[in-house]
Amino acid sequence: MHFGWQTRLARSSEIKRVFKEGKRHNCGVFLLIAARRRQTDPQSGYRTRACVVVSKKVSNRAVDRNLLKRRFRALCRENHLLLPSNLDLVLIARKSMLNASFQDLELRFKKACAKLNES
Repeated sequence: MHFGWQTRLARSSEIKRVFKEGKRHNCGVFLLIAARRRQTDPQSGYRTRACVVVSKKVSNRAVDRNLLKRRFRALCRENHLLLPSNLDLVLIARKSMLNASFQDLELRFKKACAKLNES
C-alpha cells in the first residue's frame, strides 16, 4: 500500500462520514476510527483508504508532526495485508506517541487490525 491518491482519504465529506459512522479503537498512543464504505468508488476499488491526523496539540514543532505522519504511513504500508478491504480509516495521533518506539506502535497497530477483522 502506497499513499497515492487511490489510498488517501482526502475529501472532508468522507472524513466527516468516518467520524460520524465509524467505530473507534483506542490504541493507547493513537486512535483508529474505521468505517466501511457503502458503495465502491470505481477509482479506488476495494482498497482500504486512510487519513492521518496529527494536530498542533500533539506538538507545536512541524518536525515532530511530520515524523508521526511518516510513522503512520509506514505502519499502513508494512501491514496493509492485515487490513480488511473496502474500509476507510482515520488515524489520530496523541501526545504520548512521540515517546513510543516504532515496534510498540507496530504491535498496537497489528492488534487494532485484528479487532477490525473480527468485526
